[in-house]
Amino acid sequence: GYHLKDTFLNGLCQKGNKNYVEALDEFEKIRQQEPERHDCWQFCVECLQNLGDREGLINLYAKAWDVTDPKDREWLQTLIIKNIAQMDSNLRSEYKTLELYLQKDPENGILRYAVASALEKSGDRPAAYKLFEQAATSSQSYSHIQANAWFRMALLVFPDKQNRLLQQCLKRNPSHQGAKDLLKNKPQTEGMQLPIQNFAKNTEKMKINPNSPKGSPLKVSVVVPNGGYGFLEEYHLASAYRDDRINQIWEGTNEINRQIITGFMMKKALMEELPIREAVSKIDAFMSNGKLGNNDGPLAAECETIETGKRLALFVFNEALNTFGQDLKHEQQITEMLADIFIDLYTAESTVVRAQKIMDRGNQDRTVSSIAKIFTAEMVLRLLNLSLTALNGIYGGQTTPIVFDQMRNFQAKMLMPTDIVNLKREVAQRIFNQKEYPF
Repeated sequence: GYHLKDTFLNGLCQKGNKNYVEALDEFEKIRQQEPERHDCWQFCVECLQNLGDREGLINLYAKAWDVTDPKDREWLQTLIIKNIAQMDSNLRSEYKTLELYLQKDPENGILRYAVASALEKSGDRPAAYKLFEQAATSSQSYSHIQANAWFRMALLVFPDKQNRLLQQCLKRNPSHQGAKDLLKNKPQTEGMQLPIQNFAKNTEKMKINPNSPKGSPLKVSVVVPNGGYGFLEEYHLASAYRDDRINQIWEGTNEINRQIITGFMMKKALMEELPIREAVSKIDAFMSNGKLGNNDGPLAAECETIETGKRLALFVFNEALNTFGQDLKHEQQITEMLADIFIDLYTAESTVVRAQKIMDRGNQDRTVSSIAKIFTAEMVLRLLNLSLTALNGIYGGQTTPIVFDQMRNFQAKMLMPTDIVNLKREVAQRIFNQKEYPF
């Protein structure tokens, strides 16, 4: 007993000092001897999360199946799965990871509740309500989960429909403070004006108040006082609120996809699923005498340039990983530049491959190769600019002479004497004469 207490205290000290590997070893010793120690399970999950050890979490999830008490097992496995979902959030939405595990264990009521919460967080309120309803009415769910599910459903509906849901919550858990407070503060409609009756007054208040904030507070000052009516399309507030919401969205699909691309590559590299180190070690050999086998034809130079560009992308990506490690995901400007590099290389290679296939089919139209030459030549200029900008950002403006020399080597091997101006004129004239896209 004393030995386990010392082990536990040492684990806490190691965790407090952020020595997560040592702390994990200590908590694992206790967890194996006393599987009912939920605190040690929880500390193991915390250490694995901080270490970024996804495989460790998956192994811990498998071990949790041995926990005899169903309620304890469901709670522990849900805790582990939520951490796995958080680690995979760059690859897919958290609720999707939770759903995958729910399919494996559909009787886990706690996990079902977690999926519903994740759906609500993602903005899919109808799907969240449906899952909360399943958790609330399932005989397999525990009473406290049922009570919380009824309460969360009440938060997703209009005030006039909350009363029944809150009563169901208190029926399962009479001491649920959230439901009590909501019922206590819920206004009575008798003798009161409906929100739509206050529409003009609330709108006028917004108009005459010279200190009314601009932008997103519109929803607080106008929409919310009108309750659900503020969101109805029949009233002008709805369109004003909808348009105003757009001003709060600073990232579109392209920016989000850029983060996903670099995040995916980063995770694969850090988990050594991509042989980054081995590939980096071969860059110098390729730069000195690297040539592609069986590479001839009108686009041979473009193929060589794209292969060199891949090595440049690998070089910059490796420098970023060495400098920032897992924190690279927080360097949004650099991750977007890396993503642009990856996208440009992929598009250039796809263009060249498609052009080669068209020519292999006997199409001798010069425009085919011209398009591939133009895109590849312009891609090189973008790639060199993005790479140098990213490297200066990685080194904080203190880029070393060695790195500059490496960049000069890449530049000498990648720059091409392509006559972009006249090739574009030829392509434009060809398309203009044919009056349609020629391919």
